[in-house]
Amino acid sequence: MVKLRILVITFQIIVGFAFTFNIRYPSNFLSFCALFSALNVSIPSLLSLGCVVEPNFYSELLFMTLCPIVVALLLALFAAVGSFGGRFESLAKSQGTSSPAQAAGAACVLMAYLIFPGVSATIFKTFAKDTEWEDEDECWLRVDYSIDCSTDTYALFEMYAGLCIVLYPLGIPLLFAYLLFSRRAIIGDMGLGRLARTDAESDARVDAEAALFASMLGRDITLARRKADGSVKFISFLFSAYTPQCWYYEIVECARRLLLTGMLVFYKDGSSTQIVTALVLACGSLMVLTETMPFNDPVDNRLAAMAQWVTILTLLASLMLGAGITEEDGYNEDVLGAAMVVINAGLVVAAVALQIYASAPHKAAPAMALSRATDAALEPLENARTETQPPPSDAAHDTAEGSVAAPRKVWDSSDDRAAP
Repeated sequence: MVKLRILVITFQIIVGFAFTFNIRYPSNFLSFCALFSALNVSIPSLLSLGCVVEPNFYSELLFMTLCPIVVALLLALFAAVGSFGGRFESLAKSQGTSSPAQAAGAACVLMAYLIFPGVSATIFKTFAKDTEWEDEDECWLRVDYSIDCSTDTYALFEMYAGLCIVLYPLGIPLLFAYLLFSRRAIIGDMGLGRLARTDAESDARVDAEAALFASMLGRDITLARRKADGSVKFISFLFSAYTPQCWYYEIVECARRLLLTGMLVFYKDGSSTQIVTALVLACGSLMVLTETMPFNDPVDNRLAAMAQWVTILTLLASLMLGAGITEEDGYNEDVLGAAMVVINAGLVVAAVALQIYASAPHKAAPAMALSRATDAALEPLENARTETQPPPSDAAHDTAEGSVAAPRKVWDSSDDRAAP
């Protein structure tokens, strides 16, 4: 699921490049992008509204922004009807949520996640004007030259798009931030790892491995608490893939998707400035990823890094095409397009291969071996803390004189032989 999610985000961004940059891409690469064009949903095209209304940017803006609201209202109605009289309880439980309200909330979160880049880019296109005309008062919408930006109709839609910015490009990340931040005590780091690191730094007798395994123990406790607490299941899509220390990372991903899709429309289409800006943003997001390593599974971190490298290489190829380097140097554009297809398709192949690798038997570490390693690593920490405790009083010593302390269980090779 996480690997599919990484692929969806990556190809949402790359397909957005093909439509945002005013570049003549090779036909083979455009055909490849068409396979993933459904990821950036264009609601009017899906509904074939050209037979009902005259298709233009105004109709696209209205449907892209109003349809999610209608769906959200229908989900709210489902939650209200389901909560009244206990209807749809079994359906909600089958989806992993405790009530119809949580099931509807989970559906809304997933919908907001999927539509976020496409709707945001559509809204921002409302403000991308072409003013480079002989007549200084002449102004047209770059995405649709049938729309005159000097009319009252455009002024009305410009105000509407401004309201939609608050609802979608700003509202969705703020909603995610609120949902995550208000539940950080459940989904975030408990602090056991920080406590262990502090002990390791203040007491030289504590081995560094003890701090590492204490941190791992704190992470495992938090992951178990995430699964057990039903109050966060409806937003588990936002945090379940990330470590407790990076519970907030979905907000970072929203910022990356917004900057690499919607914000680029404010630059001149296909200009070197537009592509270089996207390159700088892509390189910056790669640095953040490699520094934080946010995913629970190291394999997912590798795939996410590969996906961002694919994004960077696609942008470099776009820069070459936009600057006309292929024509000046005599290179065949179809060859460059084939290379772009191979690079992007290779990401899908890598995702499948990594999924097979992650599912291999050798990746499942035996629980007994992990327990032995944890006990051995935590023993110096426990001994160091015991030595720092004050000696017992005489009365306590007399009381304990006849008693035998239960020895700490130490692993023995016979345990493995006795284990089934």
